[in-house]
Amino acid sequence: MYCSKCGTKNSGKGLYCKHCGASLVEEALEEEIQTNDYTYDDNKYREEKEPVYKTVNKSKNKTKNKNINRNNNKRDKKDSKNNKNEKQIIHKTSPFQKFMIAFMIIIIIILTGGLIVAGLYIFQDKTVEVPDVVGSNVDQAALILENMDLRVKVHEEKVEEEQQNNIVLKQNKAAGEFVAKNSRIILTIGKYDAKKLENYIGMSIKEAQSKLKRLGIDYEIKEIESTEEEGIVISQTPTQGSVYNDNTKVVLTVSKKVKTIKETDEEKEEEQIETDEEEQ
Repeated sequence: MYCSKCGTKNSGKGLYCKHCGASLVEEALEEEIQTNDYTYDDNKYREEKEPVYKTVNKSKNKTKNKNINRNNNKRDKKDSKNNKNEKQIIHKTSPFQKFMIAFMIIIIIILTGGLIVAGLYIFQDKTVEVPDVVGSNVDQAALILENMDLRVKVHEEKVEEEQQNNIVLKQNKAAGEFVAKNSRIILTIGKYDAKKLENYIGMSIKEAQSKLKRLGIDYEIKEIESTEEEGIVISQTPTQGSVYNDNTKVVLTVSKKVKTIKETDEEKEEEQIETDEEEQ
């Protein structure tokens, strides 16, 4: 910078001329105005600054977006590389590794089968399958069950047919069911209450007839002369204690008064008179 009064060249750092002491401030301002064409208009200053401000913001946003896109691209590339590496690792499984995997699978299958077999053996050793004894005689059924380490309990049920007497009608455990050894099996057997004749000998024929009618038993009466009181049952067939059913027929022999010769002759005369009258 040159002093306007003495023309001495100054460095521009000081405020006064080093030779004459004149002020250098005004000369510095004029020189700056001439050089930069600077204006002090505030409106003009704002108009000039706003576009610059907007341009600066857009450039920053673009730069930021570019950086984000670059980071995303880098991540995508890194993920794709990782996936490729994983695939390569999977495809690079050695034959020995494949053999070991297959061997382990076989071992697991064998062990599983062994455990199943052992479990079944233990289960069968402590349990037994219930047989079907329905329809068998109670003695035979009890023998079968006891031979299989099972206990037997008998429950009786009345039946109307003699063929079902002492026959197993049902069992509380179904055939084929597994139960623990020494379990109790309840058998329901038929119990036939046999109908037996009572003793009618010594009864009057009227009393014996009344009882047979109440029981629904058919009967037949035969009279025979006897020293016993007349109208008394002196014998019966079947005998006392015999089992009867709907087809049974009881024959009762009843005492008849012994007639004298006079009574017999009188009866003969009466019969002859009746015959003569019929002929006339």
